[in-house]
Amino acid sequence: STDRMWRKNKRKNDGTGCLGVDLNRNFPEGYGIGASTQPCSEIFQGPRPLSEPETRAINTYIENTKDIRAAVSVHSYGNVLIYPWGYTESPHPREKALQRMAKHISDEIKTKTGESYKPGTAREVFGAWGLAGGATDDYYIAKGVPYSFTFELPQTDDKGNHG
Repeated sequence: STDRMWRKNKRKNDGTGCLGVDLNRNFPEGYGIGASTQPCSEIFQGPRPLSEPETRAINTYIENTKDIRAAVSVHSYGNVLIYPWGYTESPHPREKALQRMAKHISDEIKTKTGESYKPGTAREVFGAWGLAGGATDDYYIAKGVPYSFTFELPQTDDKGNHG
């Protein structure tokens, strides 16, 4: 693709002329929520959780690595710092600790760079349409990583370009 905002891998989806699985909809936690089963969709979840070599590689790494204390996923764009859960409105059991850390990180970024990031769950920062499963932040914390966040980078650069 020549689309610089392309969000999927380049898997050939059998029986269609469409490419790709949205890797951030391909992890097991909340799989299928806020995703599409249509291969041509930008948010196609794939045929099953961890169906893609990229998500399986991350899964293998996480399962074989001990004492991971934090995991961060970086996306574009939105100026938000998201913590679990992203696929349900139910609070994560460690919500208060995640909330405190996200606020601290957001405050430090603002102090050092002037850039503002809104911390919260996907539902809190994006509204109801933000609920989505299969994401890395939910996956990492479900695997026992105590701090898991997704950064949505600044919306525009100094020239006004997105992403």
